[in-house]
Amino acid sequence: MRSKVFSCLALLVFSANFNLFAQQVSSDPSPAESSLERIPLLFEPNRGQAENSAQFVSRGNGYTVFLATDKTELVLPPTRDVKGQGMKSELSVITLEFLRANKRVRLEAADLLPGKSNYFIGNGSSNWIAGVPQYARINLKSIYPGIDLVYYGNNGLLEYDFVLSPGADPGVLGLRVSGADKISADVSGNLLLQARNGTVQLQKPTIYQETSGVRHIIEGKFILRADNEVGFIVYDYDRTKPLVVDPVLSYSTLIGANNSTQVQGVAVDPSGNVIIAGTTYATNYPTVAAFQPTNHGTSNVFITKLNPAGNVILYSTYLGGSGFDTGRAIAVDSAGNAYVTGSANSADFPTTPGAFNTTCPGFCNTSFVTKVLADGALGYSTFMGGVTGAWAIAVDSAGSAYITGTAGSGLPLVNAFQSVPAGGFAQKLKPDGTALDYSTYLGGGGDWGRGIAVDTSGSAYVVGSTSATNFPLKNALQSSLLYPLSNAFITKFSPDGASLAFSTYLGGTSPFNSSGDVATGVAIDPLGNIHITGTSSSCEFPLSLNAFNTDCGRISTDPEVFVVTLNSAGSQIVSSTFLQSGQGGSSPEIAVDKSGNSYIAGSTNSSNYPVLNPVETLQQALSNGFVTELDPSGKLLFSTYLGENSPGAPGYGAQIAGVTVDSKGGIYVAGAGQADFPLLHPITNQVIQLQLFVAKISPGKSPQFSLSPRVSPMLALRNVSSVPLTISSIVPSSNFTMGGNCGTSLAPGGGCNLILIGADDKKTSGTVTITSNAYTTPQKFTISKSPSGDSLGSLVSIFPTFVQFPSQFFGTTSAVQRIVVKNWGLPAAINSISIIQPAAFTETNNCPALLNTAASCTISVTYSAATGQDGAQLVIVHDPNQARDTVYLSGPGSPSAIAASTSAVEFGSQQVGAPALARIVNLANTTPYPAVITGLTASAAYAQTNTCTSALSPHKECRVSVTFAPTGNQDAPGTLTVSNYGPGGPETINLHATGMKPGDLVLSPASLSFFGNVGFKTGPDTVTVTNNTQSPVTINVSNIKASAPFSQTHTCTSSLAPASSCQISVFFKPTQPGASSGTLQVPFVGAGSPQTIALSGTAQAAQTTVQFYPLSVQFGEQRVKTSSSQTTVGVENNGTTTVTLGSVSIQGSEFSIAQNNCGTTLARNTGCGLEVVFTPSAIGGRNGSMSVTASDSSSPHTATLQGTGI
Repeated sequence: MRSKVFSCLALLVFSANFNLFAQQVSSDPSPAESSLERIPLLFEPNRGQAENSAQFVSRGNGYTVFLATDKTELVLPPTRDVKGQGMKSELSVITLEFLRANKRVRLEAADLLPGKSNYFIGNGSSNWIAGVPQYARINLKSIYPGIDLVYYGNNGLLEYDFVLSPGADPGVLGLRVSGADKISADVSGNLLLQARNGTVQLQKPTIYQETSGVRHIIEGKFILRADNEVGFIVYDYDRTKPLVVDPVLSYSTLIGANNSTQVQGVAVDPSGNVIIAGTTYATNYPTVAAFQPTNHGTSNVFITKLNPAGNVILYSTYLGGSGFDTGRAIAVDSAGNAYVTGSANSADFPTTPGAFNTTCPGFCNTSFVTKVLADGALGYSTFMGGVTGAWAIAVDSAGSAYITGTAGSGLPLVNAFQSVPAGGFAQKLKPDGTALDYSTYLGGGGDWGRGIAVDTSGSAYVVGSTSATNFPLKNALQSSLLYPLSNAFITKFSPDGASLAFSTYLGGTSPFNSSGDVATGVAIDPLGNIHITGTSSSCEFPLSLNAFNTDCGRISTDPEVFVVTLNSAGSQIVSSTFLQSGQGGSSPEIAVDKSGNSYIAGSTNSSNYPVLNPVETLQQALSNGFVTELDPSGKLLFSTYLGENSPGAPGYGAQIAGVTVDSKGGIYVAGAGQADFPLLHPITNQVIQLQLFVAKISPGKSPQFSLSPRVSPMLALRNVSSVPLTISSIVPSSNFTMGGNCGTSLAPGGGCNLILIGADDKKTSGTVTITSNAYTTPQKFTISKSPSGDSLGSLVSIFPTFVQFPSQFFGTTSAVQRIVVKNWGLPAAINSISIIQPAAFTETNNCPALLNTAASCTISVTYSAATGQDGAQLVIVHDPNQARDTVYLSGPGSPSAIAASTSAVEFGSQQVGAPALARIVNLANTTPYPAVITGLTASAAYAQTNTCTSALSPHKECRVSVTFAPTGNQDAPGTLTVSNYGPGGPETINLHATGMKPGDLVLSPASLSFFGNVGFKTGPDTVTVTNNTQSPVTINVSNIKASAPFSQTHTCTSSLAPASSCQISVFFKPTQPGASSGTLQVPFVGAGSPQTIALSGTAQAAQTTVQFYPLSVQFGEQRVKTSSSQTTVGVENNGTTTVTLGSVSIQGSEFSIAQNNCGTTLARNTGCGLEVVFTPSAIGGRNGSMSVTASDSSSPHTATLQGTGI
């Protein structure tokens, strides 16, 4: 009888969030064999009992299974003749190879069984195998991105599950069948694999998702491909598809020049060639096959194309005229043609005959678009007209280019949505560059288009920032400008550019930073979802409750990077999250892959930027690049630093200015990098200084390392992969003496410092050879050196240089935060460690008097909250030359056990029935003990959901998502009340929103936002009241009111004719600093009365006119009982009127005024000087202060004095 092996595909759901595919293999037994089916199936590690490369072995009824990382082998026994007297065939082996699977995945045994297997074969004990463990389950983690594979037994039968993480892509699953004579599908969709000894049947997939305990069947089937490949198709599947990236740096190269050179954009063509564009002041920027080989002016644009390996320049050219020309963005089409835009300030900027505009209008200051063909030849080049500056470019499938940026006067208007001049604009250029399809202004004033993308229908999406209260809106998620200096905007145009599909503000009130909210990049995924990145300084920026991070910045110069995904209609936030600090010198940019994953890159000065599977783990420079991948739900998939970690002072870091991705998961970034920026397969013979970089990060689990710079004496050796690097040897040439702290291994993303001190041998180079598990052969590197030899002194680094403590309850002490002092050079003396103004901070350290080469020590700092905002400076004095490094310490004190991230949330105006836009409030436990939130209540018209369901550990947070649902025209002040068991409660967060319902009168704009100083009136801003009906409307003019601290005057009369308008002038006069909110109400006779708009304002405290300069005077080290030289301390009047000065006094007997050059009055915008001397009476840190009274304030003005006695 012909034996058969059957297989069925079943879906098993471990939780409501997982989708699992199960593959079952069974045998068609004879009746005598049927009882064997009940024997449990088990798995044994291969200890030699199987003569092949399998890692695990399992034996079923009539077949044997060998399991390896990338395949499953089914061995069918030979068939017998009818009399059972011999074999009629040999073994049949059918192999199912998992295509494109992770080759480095590990098989992990689980569920150890009580039994053991023994193999006592033959009479020689040397061949015996005893005590082989048995397991019930075998796991392979991440055999595909986001997909695990699990083998197990069920009633004596083999099953295996593909376990997909939430939304993972089943389309990546694929099998190659070998050993089968024929592969076919039957009418039921089952897959038949015919071999000599039987037929393996893979039953049609049975797939379901389980939600809230209910199974939902999903249709799917096998698909037969060429070369014996089998794939899966799943219909109507949840398309959120996280992919887990196991990264490795594929290449990283530097391109140098003799003057400032900045990359502004990067693109990749379908062949994997990378093209960058930017601006250079250099005269020796490398050119290859250039249509313009020299810099024609002060600054010119450059365009450079690299091969897929990143180590050969295919073409490189200047582009520009005799003035200042700037390249700001690049896009590439499917044929590999590059499109570059920016600003042209040269009348002789290159243009091509027949282009749209070949003459720069007036004083040349306009945008340009240049097309460079795949071979580097000039396709077309044109001015775009008007006084404009382009900041972003996109290209559609037909080759039409779209740009946006800032606009002034003279923009050519073609099929324009908006003809009224504004700060922003959008233009579409025909594929041949000869004419515009459309050209339009966008905004209301104070607008800036920062990013642009185009979808498959030809609709352009523009993002940026605006301070306009009358920015054009349509179907807006957020109808109000909440911060007068800047909120982000997102606008979608119709394909012809003549109308808007939607347009909305996005942002908050920016309570901790004056930079506001700015969208800097946009990308569209294959489903039409809109991915936006930028920076925000608003604690109530719209975020998802389940966001990766909702912590807002606490430092005025430190906005957060945000990533927002909107659905294709722009009507709903799919996900929204903060990442971390975005104040690193460049704006974040974004790209998206075919699965809807977002890739964000930029620069950060944060020392705790989130990393996951990083190729670089540390940040020790002023700022460094970052690259982060999120899935469509906002879940972190991969995140890394990328930049410089120079030892000691150089530490300029790196700035990433552009990011793009290819179809294979490669991530490409470009920007500014120097010093020890990672080098891997670089372009050779590049200028060392003023460099830009291009780098590629690819999925993979192979070890890889970078060595940079290739110049002695200090080099950085880094593991730039996600697997450990084993170092077998590091061997320098004879003209180098080696030192440093490199051992035999480096953790993923880790690094060490290699010191190569060159000899005085008149040679300009030597070599170092590194043997590791990254390559099969030793890698030799040429290292440049000084012909007269290298010298190396003390080189000490301090990291981090800013320490921010979380909110701390008054009278309690924080957990320790640590500062690392490291010596990269010769042994260095640590002369002193002290805290200036130490009241709230204490330090302990393990630093020796002499810190050896490659050694480090730790300073541990704690914070005992004393005031609402405490600060101090930690000063470390060290070799060489008693250098001083300062670490700034900061911590907010809290009077409550539970601290809210903001004291007020402003929603602005919201239309009745519009989708609710959630605002997040973070609640943090500020104590050293667990804290419990016992209640959360929101006022009427507001609703809240939260994650505050269990006790909060010390300094942990939970989140509250608050929404507003208006019922009509209403001013809706409210509160969110937080109750807790700890001291200081309950906590109250003020809420404010304005409901809007369409009526006979329409007020425009829908909101006003002000910025001013306490005690001063700001305004007016104008609100237009329009009669929308065909009859006169009676207005109750005496009751037109603006709530304090706002006021109004108006031109409205008691009767407003049809289609007529009147104006209301609104003013803001704050009485205290911070955020204020209110409403403007217009009552009338008719539907929708009263009409109401939201008013918001931010006030800063009145500025002090007189101040010392500097505010902190540092005398350094001084021998005890000797006097320092005189140090000048200035007294400045920065006001607009003359002030009267009183006496100057010193607090602290060790400081004295040697000379007072200040009189009794100080004119505006002038200063005077005081000469101060420090005479320490004892060893150690000595503190004092000085003060002066002046007529501008009832309180004296002070400066701190500090020195160290030795």
